[in-house]
Amino acid sequence: MVSIVALIATGAAFGKSVASSRLSAKMDARQVMPHKPKGNVARAAGSLTGTLTGTGSRWKLSWRIAYSKLDHPSIVVADVHYGKRGHFGPVIVRLCGPCKSGQHGVVKVKGTWVPAIKSGSAFITLITGKNPNGEIRGQIKVT
Repeated sequence: MVSIVALIATGAAFGKSVASSRLSAKMDARQVMPHKPKGNVARAAGSLTGTLTGTGSRWKLSWRIAYSKLDHPSIVVADVHYGKRGHFGPVIVRLCGPCKSGQHGVVKVKGTWVPAIKSGSAFITLITGKNPNGEIRGQIKVT
């Protein structure tokens, strides 16, 4: 009985295979557009690791972020945006807000955004009270 439930939960019983992709991003202030890092923020850095899993319209992103040397943020929000390197686009999904370095979680992702994420047309931005357009950013890639 348990194996039948597991097959149904994964979609395997209906001929649907579940896809999975490991993702990562290295964040820094130089990738924020049109921001040119100055002062303390120039040393800020971060990373995203995660796994995108699903099929059809049902996808989830298991994620973990880490960061250091942000410019004394009063709040940190982590968003995944659509956009190629050097371009800014709409929010795909919010990972957390407020966030802490080392935080992890799982969020739902619309299936329509999965091709953009897998092709490198998505990025993570850490937004702070001091830098509301983004303090550090990193392009997401499949690893």
